[in-house]
This record gives sequence, structure tokens and C-alpha cells, in this order.
Amino acid sequence: MEITHWIESTRAGDPHAFTQLVVHTQNLALGYAFSYLGDFHRAQDVVQETFMIVHEKLHTLESPEAFPGWLRRIVHHRCMRVFRQKKPAPVEDLVEDLQTAKTEEALQRKQEHAYLLEAIKRLPEKHRLAVTLYYLKDQSQDEVASFLGWPKTKVNNTLHEARNLLKRRLFAMAADTFREQRLDEEFAKNIGEVVRVRGRLVDIQTLEESTQVFDLIGSRAGDKERMPKLIAIQRLEDGRLRCVSTGKGVQAEDHIFRAGGVEDAQPLLDETLFHQIAHQIRTQKDDAIVETGIKALDFFAPLSQGDRIGIFGKEGVGRAVFLMELLHLQSKHRGDFQVFFYSTRWNAHGTQDMLEHEPALSRDVHPHMQTYWLLHPRAADPMYVEDVDYLDCKLYFNPLKAAEGLWPAVDPLYTTSRAVQDGRISSRHATLLQQAHELLMQGRSLTQDPVYLEWFALDAREQAKARQLAFIQEQYQTLEREERQTFARTRRLERYMTQPFFVAESFSQMPGISVSLEETLCGVEAILNGEFDETEEEALMWRGA
Repeated sequence: MEITHWIESTRAGDPHAFTQLVVHTQNLALGYAFSYLGDFHRAQDVVQETFMIVHEKLHTLESPEAFPGWLRRIVHHRCMRVFRQKKPAPVEDLVEDLQTAKTEEALQRKQEHAYLLEAIKRLPEKHRLAVTLYYLKDQSQDEVASFLGWPKTKVNNTLHEARNLLKRRLFAMAADTFREQRLDEEFAKNIGEVVRVRGRLVDIQTLEESTQVFDLIGSRAGDKERMPKLIAIQRLEDGRLRCVSTGKGVQAEDHIFRAGGVEDAQPLLDETLFHQIAHQIRTQKDDAIVETGIKALDFFAPLSQGDRIGIFGKEGVGRAVFLMELLHLQSKHRGDFQVFFYSTRWNAHGTQDMLEHEPALSRDVHPHMQTYWLLHPRAADPMYVEDVDYLDCKLYFNPLKAAEGLWPAVDPLYTTSRAVQDGRISSRHATLLQQAHELLMQGRSLTQDPVYLEWFALDAREQAKARQLAFIQEQYQTLEREERQTFARTRRLERYMTQPFFVAESFSQMPGISVSLEETLCGVEAILNGEFDETEEEALMWRGA
């Protein structure tokens, strides 16, 4: 009855039901595979392959009551495939185990284990099947009988005969040994395989929905110490994940499992790997400027078709909202962008929770934009952003701007694009951009207060905010006429670069606005020329053109 319920629930779209189905039947499958292969490692591989097939073909099973026999036939077919591949028996593994036993007791136990498995292998097939299934499953003889398609009396009689064929001591050892080999619930949650390998990028299929970006994935192609490691960086369709491989040797059809989380993945990444990822993700590039309608982006870091965009900063600076706005506007800008969203290990867990609950970020592959999630220890360091040379556009989000409510909190002094560096913007745009940078650098030197920065760094936000307001009023009174002009125009330009986003309308209670590059240039030019010197600075916030 339970199996029927889990099958029907799985077909109805409940992923947890399939996990329960696997947990309930995985050791039956393992015992059956082991009885033919005589090796638990290979048997586990067969079980992984089996349940991948089950997941794919479950809809073809006409009667849920026929599931045990159907499962057995799939396991049998996979075992025969292993035999056809004619892989040598892993004798070297047993020799290594015996050689690395550190104590006499451990050596004796390993020798007994090897002797027991050899004795089990020598049993007639029906006795071998009954013993391995019964003790690996450790539940009812009814389930063993259902799986094998035997009457229950045959299971009873076969177990009795097996006891007589094996010495009493060996039979007792069999119960202990098989208990040690049982698959637990974690095995059911980690079923998956490699489906595609392209250099460092590896696509995997996993049946467990809890696997997330930044998770560490292990390949069963080697032992746990030397196996290739994969780190999930993008969610594809149909439960697939795109990963970056930190080593060599991963192949299609390798079995995989979740090997750790953010803390385990972070130490395996290095700068060379980031270069390889970026350069391997090829795009159709075009020198023509692409307008997004976001003032701060189009003015300070204009984009081109196919650009690779890096988003840097810490948590709480509005990076996710900015990404959502880009996604919202993709049908308009059609830029075919590749966006790299960088997180440190300190905010990676928050990013995972956000992706789980934010519908707008439920997937990473879109018609005109793809998102990749990368772990980097210096993701919030503006000095690192300056050194990155494999991206076409680098956007740094400043927590100081976010604290002032200047959204988007893009920092123009640590933000740039290749379109600017290569001189692909108009001469008018280039001139205004240079003047704006000079103004902001001068203005920042006049408005920075070391006490405010210290309190802000110590997370005394309310005190820091009050201090900043007082400092600005006091500082303004001490400035010369030209310095006051620089000070005022800096603040007006910063506020003009704020913009209501379409994706934030329900939160901000302001309708989203899209601004053409020409309108943005006109606004910046007017501010730099002093046309708004007599206008209240707050009047320039949350405007369009």
C-alpha cells in the first residue's frame, strides 16, 4: 500500500514521495545487485543507475503493484551490463584494505569480512539471494518474497537451507556485515549522474531538490579523498545543475552525490578556475551598445551584446533586486548577457535561501540572459573588482550608498565596462563620464567622515546615520565657494542616479521607470553645468529623465 501511494504521489509531482520510495526499496535493490556482482561498491553504482532509470520511466509502469518485479528486472539488466563490460574484480582494493589495517584486530576483521563474502558468493544463487536481501533489508520476508516473485514459504525454506550451508558462525557474521553495508536515507537523497562534460563545466542530473548552488558534489569515479569535486554554479531545467569541476577525470554517466556545502566548496576555488569558467562560457558578442533603461548602468558601465557581467558586493546592498530588474527588462534589452553573481561564504547561505523563496529568481536560464552563482572570498572587496580582467562589465555595490538609501547602490568609482575602456561610447558620453568621475572623486573627499566610517564598520548604523547628517551640515559651512559647488553637485548627481525599479513597485509604492541613454546624458549634463544648483537635492531622487 505504501509503495502504491508513493508511486501515485511521485506521478502527481511530489519529489519527496520518490525519495521515500527509494528509501524503502534501495536495500532490496542493493542486495540483489550484490548477490550477482559480489562487490558492494559496484552494487551501489548499479542501484544509483537503477533509480535514475526508475525516475525517468516510472510513468510507463502500468500497475503500481507490479513495481517490485519491475525494479528487480531493471537491477538485473544493469548487473548484466556490468558483466558485459568485463571490468576486473577489485582485488587490489581488498589488498589495499588489508595492507592499511592499522591494528591486529582490524586486520582480523577485514580478513573475516573477505572470507565471509567469498563464502556468500559460493552459495547457490537462490540461497545467496535470500540471505543478502533479507539481511540488507532487515524487514519482512513478505517484502523479499514480493521483490523476488517467490512464495513466502520459499523464502523461509531457502533461508533455513542457507543456515545449514553456511557454518553457524559465518551466518551470524553475515547478519552483522550486511547491516554495516545498508544504504541509509542520505543515499536516496543523493542519487544523480553526470550527463555532460565540457571542459571545466559539468552538467549533472540530481533527483534531490535540496541540492543548491554553491553545494559541493562528489563523483563516484574515485575514492572520497581523490575523487573529482564539482561545485554547483547554475540551475538548469528538469532538475539539472551546471557545475564547475575543480579537478580532472569526470566523465558522462559518472554517479554523483552531495559531498558538502558552502564551507567545503570555498577552499577548492582559485583564480585560475574563475578565468577558465568565464572564457569557456562563450557568447555571440557585438560591439553595439545595448540600452537597459537603468541610468546608473547605461551611463557608468554601458553594455554590449553578449557581455559577461560581474555583480560584486556584500549582502544587503540590493544586488539581487538589481539582477531581478535586469531579468524583468530582458525582453526589452535582448542583450544575451552572462551574469556572474559573486558571494562570499558569509552571505552564500543567505543567497541560497533567497533563491529558494524568490519566484523571480527560481531559474537561471532565460531567453536573453543566464545567471551563474560563484563563491569567492573577495566578492565584497572593491580592490579585487579592479583586478578582474575576464569580465566585460564589473558592477560594485557599495554598502555606504545602500545605507543612504541611494538605490541602486552601484558605486561609479569601482564600476566599469569594456565598452568604455575600448572607446565604443560616443564622444559626448565619454566626456560627460570623465567629468562625472572627477566630480565624484572630489566630492567624496569632501564628504567622507572617518568617525562615520568607523561607526558604520562597527555596525552602529543608527549612530552612524545621525553622525553623517551632522557632519554634512558642519562640513558644508567650512567649505569655500567652489568646494560648496562640488559638494552640492556631487550629491545631486548621486541622487539623480536613483531610480524606481519595476520589480520593486509593491515594496517602494512607486511605478518602475525606464530611461533612455539620451535622456540620462541630458540629465547628467544639466547637473554638471549647474542647471540644478538651486533645486533641492531630494527633488532629483526617484526620477526618470
